[in-house]
Amino acid sequence: MSKRTKFFTISNLSDKEGEIKVYGEITKWAWQEYGETNALLFNEELKQLKDVEKIKLRINSPGGSVFEAQTMYNSLKQFAKDNEITVESFIEGVAASAATLLALAGDTVKIGEGCLFMIHNPSTYSSGMSDDLRKAADLLDKVKETILDIYLKKSSLTREELSQKMDDETWFSAKEALEAGFVDSIETFEDVQNNITSILDCKCLETYKHLERITNSIPTVPKNSIENKDPEGGKKVMPKNLQELKNTHKNLMDEHEQEVLKNAATSDYVKNLIQEAVNAERTRIEELSNVKTFNKKQEEAVKNAMFKEPRDSKELIVEFYNSDAYKANGEIEKTEEEKAAAGLNNITEQPPINDKELDEAIINAALDAFNGK
Repeated sequence: MSKRTKFFTISNLSDKEGEIKVYGEITKWAWQEYGETNALLFNEELKQLKDVEKIKLRINSPGGSVFEAQTMYNSLKQFAKDNEITVESFIEGVAASAATLLALAGDTVKIGEGCLFMIHNPSTYSSGMSDDLRKAADLLDKVKETILDIYLKKSSLTREELSQKMDDETWFSAKEALEAGFVDSIETFEDVQNNITSILDCKCLETYKHLERITNSIPTVPKNSIENKDPEGGKKVMPKNLQELKNTHKNLMDEHEQEVLKNAATSDYVKNLIQEAVNAERTRIEELSNVKTFNKKQEEAVKNAMFKEPRDSKELIVEFYNSDAYKANGEIEKTEEEKAAAGLNNITEQPPINDKELDEAIINAALDAFNGK
């Protein structure tokens, strides 16, 4: 894994005041010296602020891992409560997606003019069978409810209104965020334009539906004219859309994508999904191997169902049953046709003769013979 710069810094501004800056994507990259996630690293560094009276939480983040953000939110809230510390949040560029949760950890929340606050539904990457995807969807629904619980503690909107705005991926301007109750005041911050520019190459922005709001709806940022320094020290116009951004930073974004995929592949959630899929496939193969076959054709059908064209054992059994029943019905129809052709269907059944009638018939036949009849 390549070395990454932390997306947050924690420091003491004075004996009574501390500062936390969350600038960039909230990630889950491993740090060997502290544990598996950045939330753990955050908790470790947070301890150095236990003697302060106030913490200034400064945020400019497009979001990222909702689980990391929720962990950091809860850790900061509990830490501040245990140590009687006041937390003041400052949105100094963008607070989008998971970053909004962290911003709301403040007792008061201030947003800069021209800054944005965005809420949307949680998302994830998932693979596997239909049951696996349903489990992933159910998990996302539960995560959304936990996010709504946090929003409701601050916002003046109803749960239904917040849920709809998450469905729509809503980008709030500073004024709109104030009206919705997410923030307490609008301030004037320096470098808002540069702050927003600095997060435009974050990977998580690819999943957003209304990314144009960053450049099109901010009065302090001229449309399609955000400037940034290139590696050689010159200036260049930032791309007009996400595709141009990906093309411009192809190597970096490819590296980031590989990093995300690598971490996803080694996560407990993905490992569990893979193991469940393996177990389900083993069960399917075992059930197919126990299907009784009566001819070569059925044996071939079972082999194909195992490996070439995966099918369920129950489906195959029903197919075999229907096929055998069809053949049996054909044999019956063939027998009936042969009986009809032989005239067997025209033979009338005679009623049985009892013993008395049989004796009378024998005597009458003998009398007729004696009389020469």
